[in-house]
Amino acid sequence: GIRVVSSLGLDRIEKHERALFEYTRKRLSEIEGIRIYMPEYSGSVLLFSHKSIHSEELTAKLGDLGICLRGGFHCSALGHKALGTSESGAVRASFGIFNGESDVISLCKAIRQMKK
Repeated sequence: GIRVVSSLGLDRIEKHERALFEYTRKRLSEIEGIRIYMPEYSGSVLLFSHKSIHSEELTAKLGDLGICLRGGFHCSALGHKALGTSESGAVRASFGIFNGESDVISLCKAIRQMKK
């Protein structure tokens, strides 16, 4: 891991994660029923929810399709209270250097199919 980070450099990794975050934010915002929390923020973690699918149910279904996200309250009950997600939590997508746009396309496609 240290060799990979050293060879790529932290700036390149950060740039990749931010670009992927922004791409995901754009693609998810095109899906009816998706709410993105703190969309003005850009980094390596994106928090969202679906208006009719509980966060843990959504992540379980996505997990069955090989898409690994985290759903629920993320050990932050007060944070979710402040966001207004204390009833159903939210879904957290985290990005890294080994993720790409194809992962985002798979995520969005899977969410759209669940609505049908």
